[in-house]
Amino acid sequence: MALAIKAASPAGIVRLAEEPEQGYVPPRASGCVCAYEAAKALGWAESTVLIVQGDADTEYSRGYIDHLRTASISEGEGVIIDARVEWPKDRSTNYRGYTSLCDRIDHSFSQGCSSHLDLIVDDKACAYRLSDFRAWGGLLREFGRDAAEIHAETTRMFMRGLTFGARRALCPEAIAWHSMRRIESEPVTSFVTAGFPRGKRFNAAWHKCYPESAALDCAGGVPSPALSLLISARRAHLWGLFVVLPTHVARALGIGEHGSTKATDGVPPRSAEELRSSPGAFLEDVLLCIDERIFRERRSPAAG
Repeated sequence: MALAIKAASPAGIVRLAEEPEQGYVPPRASGCVCAYEAAKALGWAESTVLIVQGDADTEYSRGYIDHLRTASISEGEGVIIDARVEWPKDRSTNYRGYTSLCDRIDHSFSQGCSSHLDLIVDDKACAYRLSDFRAWGGLLREFGRDAAEIHAETTRMFMRGLTFGARRALCPEAIAWHSMRRIESEPVTSFVTAGFPRGKRFNAAWHKCYPESAALDCAGGVPSPALSLLISARRAHLWGLFVVLPTHVARALGIGEHGSTKATDGVPPRSAEELRSSPGAFLEDVLLCIDERIFRERRSPAAG
């Protein structure tokens, strides 16, 4: 498909990169390296090159890239530009019960969430300048204490970028309609993690501890008998990612009102130097807190 796109495009417009190492980070990082090499060959300044991340199964609005480019020009350097992410326009009415429940829970949580430091970047719906990609250290693989890979690579790059003064801005005119593919294949864990990539280890631990939750009917939107459990787990992820993580990072940076909250009780303090070198450690700290809340009643050695 990529070759067909290149063949149908004007000469020199499309460049392809091949990355033999599988995973999420290597292909994205290779794409940025390809952009760097192209910019260097063309004599372009890195600060004038915009990297736009996307996914093959996501639909994007007309003028999407132009809107992101306009926003980047307006905001200047040192900024990640976020597109607006919505449910698919043409999703079957069978999924509306599922998506409506997600929206109700998330809206209810956001009403009581006072954190102003939003760190979670959607990998498929963002853009940043090549100069910032390189200044912030790029997209890197990180592994936790159990040797499992820590995902959310763009979030981690942004967290490193905070130590360089990075910020983010929303471009509401650029819309990304994400696919229902993961929800169709993993309705339960997609629901409880609020879409955050936890990986196979968490999925296995969840289904081992809570086999009764597998009855969630994604297609029909019919609640399972364990609905309250599912909702509680989703709220635990929202709490961890949008309250504990920002507070944990703010404490390291010495900003905000991190000293007046109990959100990080039990979370080991870390430094700004650690944030720059190992942002995944901050995420791992928070994910352990989330799992403690979710699995505390039915502990499993696989939870994590």
